[in-house]
Amino acid sequence: MAAGCCAPGFTTPGLSRRNVGLIASGLILGTSQSAKAAGVSQADKDRLTRGYKDLVYMMKNFNTVTRKCEKNQENIQRALQSGQASPDGCIANPLMVRKYLGQTSIKADLFNTKDLLVNMELAGMVPSKNEDEYGDLVEDFEAFKRQADEWAYSSSWAEANPGGGRDRTEDYLLRSKGLADKATKTLGRIVEILGLSENLYA
Repeated sequence: MAAGCCAPGFTTPGLSRRNVGLIASGLILGTSQSAKAAGVSQADKDRLTRGYKDLVYMMKNFNTVTRKCEKNQENIQRALQSGQASPDGCIANPLMVRKYLGQTSIKADLFNTKDLLVNMELAGMVPSKNEDEYGDLVEDFEAFKRQADEWAYSSSWAEANPGGGRDRTEDYLLRSKGLADKATKTLGRIVEILGLSENLYA
């Protein structure tokens, strides 16, 4: 990067002030030249749209998606400690939240969304009037996604941990649900700004 390229007042067409600062810090792509060269394919757009719609499906069917029901489940007695109980007789399956968030496979639609969302702005997909809002939304989405994933991971191990139990599993899963809800709403606004999908979960 040329000396003085990012002095106060410096701007690059197609980049918000937020991303100019990130490039200067070497946190996105290393140089403004490589950043401007970042491309977004139709496959990239499609995977983000699919990932968003899958998140919407998960949130609208949360108890079904995140629970594992065995045959004759109603006849199985499971002791709970005091605290949050299951909404049904089924076993919590919090790893499904991680799957829908794109955290369990590099082939998942929402894997590594930060780079993809930044590249979409660099590719000129964000209207100039929405640049600041978009930057804030991307930061919020990544934070909600990370925190929802962490609580889902904690939920998956809560029963096995010393002093844990199924009530902890359910409690942590509910915390993950709340953050996944925020992530889904935030991503809905992002894809709306990008013109990829209407907001299906406002």
